[in-house]
Amino acid sequence: MLQVVHSEIHNHGDPKGMNIHKNHKHLCIETAGSFVGPVFAKDFMKSFMNIPGRRRKIPRADFSNVLRGTSNVNMYDSLILAIKKSKICPGMVFRKLSDITQEDSVLRPDLAGFNAEDGEPGDNAKVWSSMQLCIDNCTEDAFDVARDPNDREGLRVSQEDNTKFLGQMIHYAREQMSHQHRVFMFSLHIVHDCARIIRWDRMGAIVTEAFNFVLHPQILSEFLFRFSLLGHEGRGFDPTAELAGPDESQEFTKAVVEYLDSFGERKPPHFDSTLDASYSTYKLHIIDSGSGVRSSFIVRRPFSETPLPCGRATQGYIAWDIGRRNLVFLKDTWRPVDPESSSLSEKEAYGTLGEHNVPYVPTVLMAEDVLSSPGVPSCGHMYITASCKS
Repeated sequence: MLQVVHSEIHNHGDPKGMNIHKNHKHLCIETAGSFVGPVFAKDFMKSFMNIPGRRRKIPRADFSNVLRGTSNVNMYDSLILAIKKSKICPGMVFRKLSDITQEDSVLRPDLAGFNAEDGEPGDNAKVWSSMQLCIDNCTEDAFDVARDPNDREGLRVSQEDNTKFLGQMIHYAREQMSHQHRVFMFSLHIVHDCARIIRWDRMGAIVTEAFNFVLHPQILSEFLFRFSLLGHEGRGFDPTAELAGPDESQEFTKAVVEYLDSFGERKPPHFDSTLDASYSTYKLHIIDSGSGVRSSFIVRRPFSETPLPCGRATQGYIAWDIGRRNLVFLKDTWRPVDPESSSLSEKEAYGTLGEHNVPYVPTVLMAEDVLSSPGVPSCGHMYITASCKS
């Protein structure tokens, strides 16, 4: 199989082998130092959720009934009702995920927002692939602010002996970013009457200060209203990826099945996960950095992936090359980019090795580095260090 290097840079190992939904401590250790904050909610929305055009009036919402229930289920119902009644998030529907039958033991958030035009997910298989906004409700805050946010001294995450909620939240972000082709994503973390907004990307996560959404409903209202107005890229989706059509998906499935059947009973490990029905089928568009030729590839679930939402996030796919009509290996990964550095891209490194007749070097069919779209800031550029997507 030939190798294709696609735009994003993600890194992955088999999550089933790690039981990541139980290994909260591991997730917390591996993402240590990846959280930035607390950031004022207003500053956060101004930086990451800017809506072009004239200023729109934000509808008022009343969340006072959210805490009157005697259980979490009552709270979820009240929150969904308040959002729907106030019309602060038009074009979206919110759903209690406990209402959807779960056929596996993988952790899921309590609530989630979905595009109304796509409809609510009718089964467990499409929850992660269609989720737009993850809402995590906890009995304890996963973050512990060491000082008042006005001091701007930074955020302290849960200590090692209290990693349940932070690890759970990291798992949710990882699952959503794994099932969808994303540059970044937003999530909402709720503890009783307080909430935090979080923006995840491959550099880390930016967390707002905790705000009381019952006493100050305008903050949560503005976040949800702005979120509903964000376009595809504004919500963090990769602009080089789109959902594949039914015919393309069927062609991909047929090619993969025939390829796997050719091995008989000795199939390569993890390759069968490629056709996992809980993952949507995507079409990735790549413009070769050398020739400028544009090609498209069909993929579903990576057979190799990382259990973390941050980092290089390298993913390995069996991909269907639409133009050449054959299966190839596609590597999708993030890498740091320094304009002043003389380091080679992976494609250039393979080329150099090939020129010196180094054996066992894969043949690179094409490769592309994709920079963030103009107007879409990254966590790294604004708060940590310069980096880019390749």
